Amino acid sequence: GDFKAGTFTIKPKDTTADDVTTQVKVNDHSIVYGDPTPTFDLAYGDRLTAATGLTNADFNFTDVDGNPITGIPENVGSYKVSLNASGQAKVQAANGNYTLVADDFTAGKFTITAKSTTPNDATTEVTADSQTITFGDTPADFTATFGDKLNKVTLTNADFVFTQGTTTENGVPTDAGSYEISLTGDAQTRIKAANPNYKFSDTDFKTGTFLINPKTTTDGDVK
Repeated sequence: GDFKAGTFTIKPKDTTADDVTTQVKVNDHSIVYGDPTPTFDLAYGDRLTAATGLTNADFNFTDVDGNPITGIPENVGSYKVSLNASGQAKVQAANGNYTLVADDFTAGKFTITAKSTTPNDATTEVTADSQTITFGDTPADFTATFGDKLNKVTLTNADFVFTQGTTTENGVPTDAGSYEISLTGDAQTRIKAANPNYKFSDTDFKTGTFLINPKTTTDGDVK
């Protein structure tokens, strides 16, 4: 007939810079190394509707140097958490009244702190290996046994201290006796640096024993 329908169009409104009512921020999360991965989520401005169907796959992670991390970080550190393109599209779909731009999405922080070791947990201990020789023999290079959860560090004889009672030996002992073997402070520092996921205690560094037995004399040996 003579009466034609028209169209009433409401266009999405452009957001205003720094208007927190139309911004989305990734919430900060903090865990201790080894704890379950959190479910990452968002805080929405008052004018926005929360998106549905978001998963951890909708977030990207970068380290303190800006390098992208594949997947969700697992090691100790502080990471920037950003909503990726997939996640932003889900938020935009839930908020058709606004045209959201990149600046409307604010990153959060994901922090993983070091885990304190458990006393007498062999998996996070370092033990100086014991050794026994006879006086006059040359000992093998001194070594240490690392717990299964630890990254190993290359050690030399200079990384060990030998004590007998309250006396600290100068280098590797050569006289018959029983000596306690322990790691130097420098060696312990290097081990800690190689294993930042753990917070070590002094008891995580176990001592060993270096035993030099007296040599049995030989009949007719006049030396």
